Amino acid sequence: MLDLLPLPNQEFICPGCQRTLVNDAVVMPGMIPLMKTHCPKCGRSVLCHLRHGFVRMDLMFDEHDNKLVSVENADWYENIFKGMIETRDRPPPPLERITHRPLGRDVILVNALEPTYGHILQRLFSIDAFKDEVGDADLVVIVPRLAAWMVPDGVAETWIVDAPQRQLGLWNSAVADATAALAKRVARLRLAPMRMDHYVVDIARYTKVAPFEPYTLADILPAKLTVIWREDRCWTYRGLPQRPEAAVAEQFAMVSRMLDILREQIPDLDVAVTGYGRHGAFADWIQDMRVVEHDTAREQEWMRRYAATHLIFGVHGSNMILPPAHALGSVELVPTFYWRSTVTIWQWANRLGGGEALSRFLLIPLSTSFSEIISIVFIQLRRVQSLTIYHLRGRLKDSLEHIRLEAEAWTVLQGGRALEYRDESGRVL
Repeated sequence: MLDLLPLPNQEFICPGCQRTLVNDAVVMPGMIPLMKTHCPKCGRSVLCHLRHGFVRMDLMFDEHDNKLVSVENADWYENIFKGMIETRDRPPPPLERITHRPLGRDVILVNALEPTYGHILQRLFSIDAFKDEVGDADLVVIVPRLAAWMVPDGVAETWIVDAPQRQLGLWNSAVADATAALAKRVARLRLAPMRMDHYVVDIARYTKVAPFEPYTLADILPAKLTVIWREDRCWTYRGLPQRPEAAVAEQFAMVSRMLDILREQIPDLDVAVTGYGRHGAFADWIQDMRVVEHDTAREQEWMRRYAATHLIFGVHGSNMILPPAHALGSVELVPTFYWRSTVTIWQWANRLGGGEALSRFLLIPLSTSFSEIISIVFIQLRRVQSLTIYHLRGRLKDSLEHIRLEAEAWTVLQGGRALEYRDESGRVL
């Protein structure tokens, strides 16, 4: 936790004369918390990044020289810091404050304003872990409108920022003013870090949709597959780079071809496509649930679809967090560059044993061949379907019901198999 009130005792050095700066006040204009300081020798004012959580970088903005000062080598964060400073005079987006109960004198801020969707979720998913640790302190959650529907019950206030995701790292004077006003009303104010440890997330607390839990034969048959669509990071043949338009077109062709092949193996296959983008028109038997812009009602509809899905398929990213959290399993295609960030937000999987989690959620390289990918999807789909049979069979008391169940689901128990797709020349793709 980072203390905002009383002032944190972090020390900052003047970029002009190297004297220790005097800490004047905390400023929190959105994503990045700052300390407003001045130099007692040369008189310059400096905005200093407050080191907290895993973000412990020394970044400053020297208002005297109008210059960014950094001793770090982290362009991604430095660029956000720079963008925030450059938008200080920008009119703030609307801020809606919802009071759920009166605030006490000890308050913790959970700030979920981030341009990275996965980080928004990570901060929200931390709420229950914080509540267990902070005793009687009240939680105030700052969240973008697009994720406000996931704030769980039990927080004292919710501050909702009406800004698109790409602007959530910019300067927000409305949030800065609201935080300053809050500091005048309370005795202690802290900022919660983004949790990176292995606590367990009850996903239904956030989405109000319970994960897949098989109870009847209808939960086993037919096989249900959901494809997660995105157009900024695409599934291309063996992960080869393409121009953006060509990559989207190739992805549509490959997804369509894969679904046709899978349907030949599973005639009653139930498929839906969710996500952002509208390239191409899928076959009539595929439920197209894609949108172009965020729609809370549609996203909640997606959650219900995921919670009735045996297998999720998609390219690695923030878009592959909520879907597998509700479904029985997933196959996630990972570009090499992003292997470092896999499984970083799988706290929802911690409710499972290690072996079960590893068997249900698969990560494979984006460069894997087309035939291998469709084979893995087919095999994994049958595998997680079989899990529902074993799960349901344990609930049945009558031996005749056991026999009837296995007879109905006989094709599922046969499992998937390796498939081959050949081009016009006969080459296996």
